[in-house]
Amino acid sequence: MKKLLKASLVASLSLFLFNCSSDDSAIPTIEGPCPGPEPIEMEKTYYLSTIEQNYYNEDEESNKKFLLQVNYKLEYNPDFKLHRILYTDKGTTDNEVIREQFLEMHHTLDTQGRLETFTLKDASDSAIVEEYTYTYTNDLLQSTKYDLVAQGGTFIANFQYNENKQMMTNNALGANLLVDYSYNQINQIDRFKVNGQGIKLTYDDKVSPFYNLPYDLTSLIINFNYVFPYTYKFPNNITSFAIGSEVADVDFTYNEGNLPTKAIYYDGKREDNIIAFDVTYTYIVKETAIKPEDTPKTD
Repeated sequence: MKKLLKASLVASLSLFLFNCSSDDSAIPTIEGPCPGPEPIEMEKTYYLSTIEQNYYNEDEESNKKFLLQVNYKLEYNPDFKLHRILYTDKGTTDNEVIREQFLEMHHTLDTQGRLETFTLKDASDSAIVEEYTYTYTNDLLQSTKYDLVAQGGTFIANFQYNENKQMMTNNALGANLLVDYSYNQINQIDRFKVNGQGIKLTYDDKVSPFYNLPYDLTSLIINFNYVFPYTYKFPNNITSFAIGSEVADVDFTYNEGNLPTKAIYYDGKREDNIIAFDVTYTYIVKETAIKPEDTPKTD
């Protein structure tokens, strides 16, 4: 299976007790609570802050253990718009560093807020490593041009849709890639074929960590880059992959906002406990006070 895998917070209300008695001794003194402040309801918004991945492998002949550590650090503008992502990875064999990479992920949006370009730059000199350009027609992604500058190659993926505006095919002949998608009754891609090889997906009912970002890196995290364009937003989190009778499970841990904080991707069924890689997500939490709605007055 290694080929397959690579809400709101209510603030506590302080009820102040005041002495509401009068100085008139003829009137009994009554002590009790006076009207206090209205409850303040706080709305929490979660912004993905970091992604940490650990890929595990072992050479069966030499018994050497390989570890690839990947880190994404998301940086935001003051208004919490994604500015860029700092990417690093380090590969070690028996604790000896054999590769290291430092990149920056930049993007631009069009006037409608859609992903227009996605650019990978070398962090040391800002040289472009890869750049993807997205073209739309009638609000649907029509093509993505992948310019692999460092590799000296370019290819274009063209997309086709059905009458429900669901993406059905991803045709990138220049990369020898043809992907077909099918959907379940709740509009999740539950099956897809890569050059004829069928893969079945299952999902949880929780929130994707990329839910409020301008693009979705799920395909990169699960090692299906180019199979899904970054413009496709996964509504939930994938809990299993299956090719025929072979199944690879995924276990998640969630926070109070129903967002994943930990994912363990198994190389097979979870009961076999062979981990292919794991992912840890952290978030920035922004709290916004919600003004209580005015209640209608009654006579």
